Amino acid sequence: PIQKKIIHAAPEDYTTQRRYKKNTEELQETADELMICTETAIQAGRISLAETCLRTADRLNAPHVDKKKLKSFETKLTKTHKQLIKNQNTKTRALLSELKQGSSHDNLLRAHHHLNEVSESKKQDKETKKLVRELDKYIKTGLAQRMEAGRHMYSNGQIQEALSIWIPLKSIAPENTKLNDHIDRAKRVLNKLEKLSNTPSKIAIPR
Repeated sequence: PIQKKIIHAAPEDYTTQRRYKKNTEELQETADELMICTETAIQAGRISLAETCLRTADRLNAPHVDKKKLKSFETKLTKTHKQLIKNQNTKTRALLSELKQGSSHDNLLRAHHHLNEVSESKKQDKETKKLVRELDKYIKTGLAQRMEAGRHMYSNGQIQEALSIWIPLKSIAPENTKLNDHIDRAKRVLNKLEKLSNTPSKIAIPR
């Protein structure tokens, strides 16, 4: 057969061609799998994964990648991005509205978690950045107000009540030095009071 003659005449060239063909096939298989990954991830709402699969498939530049399908996925992801940003901004505005009416541990904690999610997200527009700055400002204001409410209770001798306000705030501001100092001081006072209450009286009881 002609194939054997080619192999016999130029074995190195034939090996190179075989390797090239194999690499091309593997490249195409990988690209196809990445396109499936993109479609599945979009359907599941896993946008970051979909973006990663799509970018990788595009960079591979495989010979038989469906360019129309690639463009379709890009369009879907763009629309999804816009909707996610819209939903994100709506949630931020709702939290801001709550905080403007008054802060509680519940809405401060929810606002704190949301702020972290949005700050770490790449899905932001100008309005998002503006809302994030405003939300951060109200979280800090609410935190200061809650800390002051606890300080007022502490000053009135309501130490346990003050701690019930301060300790939950650690989930929002774990590295706040002032807050940690308040908590440590209140715990030391409670500990001393407990020791004093357990110390037997030395005054003789009349019989």
